[in-house]
Amino acid sequence: MSKINNGKVLSAVFLFAGILIMFIDSGAAKALGGMFAGAGFAALFPRVFSFGHSGAKGAKRYPEPREAPNPLQSKAEAAVEKETAALQGQRLGSEYRKKQRQMTEVAVDEMLDMFISLIAGKLPYCTIAVFFPARDGSYALRRNVSKTRLVNQEAMIIPRRGILGSLLTKELQPFYEPGFTNKNATLYYYNEPRSFEPEESIRSILLSPIEAVGETRGILLVDNTKANAYCEDDLAFLTTAAKLLGQAVYYAYLNTEHSLDYQRLAATSSIEKDFWKDLDFDTVMDKVCETIRDAVPCDRLTVSLKEEDKMHAATVRAIGDNSGWFKDIDFPLGDNNPKSLVSLAYSTDIGFYRNFHEERYEYRYSEDEPQDREFGSFMAVPIGIDKRIGMMFIESRTKDAFTDFNFGLLSRLGTSAGLALEKIFLIRKADAMATHDGLTGLFNRSHFQKILTTKIAGSKRYGHPVSLVLGDIDFFKKLNDNYGHPFGDAVLKGVAQKLESCVRIDVDT
Repeated sequence: MSKINNGKVLSAVFLFAGILIMFIDSGAAKALGGMFAGAGFAALFPRVFSFGHSGAKGAKRYPEPREAPNPLQSKAEAAVEKETAALQGQRLGSEYRKKQRQMTEVAVDEMLDMFISLIAGKLPYCTIAVFFPARDGSYALRRNVSKTRLVNQEAMIIPRRGILGSLLTKELQPFYEPGFTNKNATLYYYNEPRSFEPEESIRSILLSPIEAVGETRGILLVDNTKANAYCEDDLAFLTTAAKLLGQAVYYAYLNTEHSLDYQRLAATSSIEKDFWKDLDFDTVMDKVCETIRDAVPCDRLTVSLKEEDKMHAATVRAIGDNSGWFKDIDFPLGDNNPKSLVSLAYSTDIGFYRNFHEERYEYRYSEDEPQDREFGSFMAVPIGIDKRIGMMFIESRTKDAFTDFNFGLLSRLGTSAGLALEKIFLIRKADAMATHDGLTGLFNRSHFQKILTTKIAGSKRYGHPVSLVLGDIDFFKKLNDNYGHPFGDAVLKGVAQKLESCVRIDVDT
């Protein structure tokens, strides 16, 4: 499996870092505003600005600039296409999504470290810390650099707790305290604040919310042991840095989620195309099983199909533990098999998933099946749209193995596979109607003549003998006259079944 380079996620931060460096060199926040107001910003974002006059009579009009392709965007799209093409089923699995999110977290940590380094080069500090949202409106320490070893790596800023917690009880605003004098008593991101020597006590604090798209995404904090260590310009710098950091982090996460959703859609679309490519029954069934095993935790998988208008079904695929017993088994549905989980699933309009009962064995298909009590959870997903033509039954030895995401994914797979199977069955039915007699199910006259012509031609070419057996039902007219045509039809069906059972397809025909 190819791995996503963390550099892809970090690419956006270099623009922000460049702006920060310009800002640091200028020594004032106004430099950043001046760049935004000048032609330099217009050059960076040409689509935001238009030059030339449009309202004055006779004014010269400049042609609208053509939208130039973005090389970075093109490379990102190409990378996603390449990743999606390989191992498409695994892109649907929760394990793959988990790994991609973990890689994004590593990339975000690297990004935070870069911003912390930039801030450390600009502002004097004892500790520089970044906090991200946690539960109940709190903020947890994510990354930090400090000149003391007393930072609590599990620290939380909790609403209404300490001087920092009091800031969370209202809309968080940039804040600085140049004359902080309570000797760290309420700075809960230090383990033992009271153990500080007097000259080590925190005397100055800078704090700014990390914002993106109008929401607070975290907190950026800098403190110092010297009183009056910071000024308004320092707060303006930290506020700008926090906004840039918020944008970089927000779009890093957003890029990952968009990429995962795109890959999921592309993979499912590709799978659905495979269903319809050849409209072959075995191809559809094999693709269903392959996708399930790649995308969902699975120790046993069975797929069954229900015969139209009949209260029984049969398994057409079985993979995994004890799969040999579950292959090609016929089982009743409804009241004829009330204890079966699969029968219960067929009777409902929607599928479901849950853990197996801990104290008793629950039958999957039949009371005769081998009982393995080590399985922990299962998921039943219907195949079809309006009518349930089949059922996917997935089992795992782990409890709580399945999620809403797994169920939603396989539900779409069941719908798509059901559409393809219904089309295949319609084609089969149409073919049968064209070549078979509607009453007896035997080949009709036109197909019989086609087979006979082929056999005679082969006999002449290769010198093989060919035989034709003709039969008749004695006194069949009397049967119809005496007992009626329905009885005569029953006799024809019975004779046809007997003849068919004695003839080997492609050998005797």
